[in-house]
Amino acid sequence: MKFKHISTKLLCLLIPTIILAMIILTIVSANLARSELIKSNEELMETALNGEAYNINTILMEISSTANAEAAIGQNLYQTASAEDLEQSLQTHIMMQQVE
Repeated sequence: MKFKHISTKLLCLLIPTIILAMIILTIVSANLARSELIKSNEELMETALNGEAYNINTILMEISSTANAEAAIGQNLYQTASAEDLEQSLQTHIMMQQVE
């Protein structure tokens, strides 16, 4: 192809170069944005998971301490109470459970 003007030659050289550069920049920025979004999403999920794990551990510790306290009370009750007292205590406990 023969071009009569230098401006036509420059346009034919510069426009494809600029388009190629813009395509490369678009691909690079899209990849960087995707990796940054994935990283921030993983950090957010890790933070939420750690918070939920802490909440679960707190609840389990409360349940464990309540169970240990009830076990100690039951052990003391069995060691000190008579059979009639145990039966009445169990009946009261069952009645309370039915009310709830």
